[in-house]
Amino acid sequence: MILIYYRDRNGHIIDCMQPPKGWTLRQVEQEIKSFNALHGDGTRACAELIREGSIIEYLLKKAGA
Repeated sequence: MILIYYRDRNGHIIDCMQPPKGWTLRQVEQEIKSFNALHGDGTRACAELIREGSIIEYLLKKAGA
């Protein structure tokens, strides 16, 4: 699972999402690069690859992410 998350200028996570079904890792990288180029005010997009069956995946699903 890929998780895209957004940090404010202070480094706090302010939002997260999963990319639309069918997106490739390359598309995710391009969208993040584009977002970061457009938002020079300190808001940054990042991505994390979450392993299936991991505790992180479990917690994200429980939280509704």
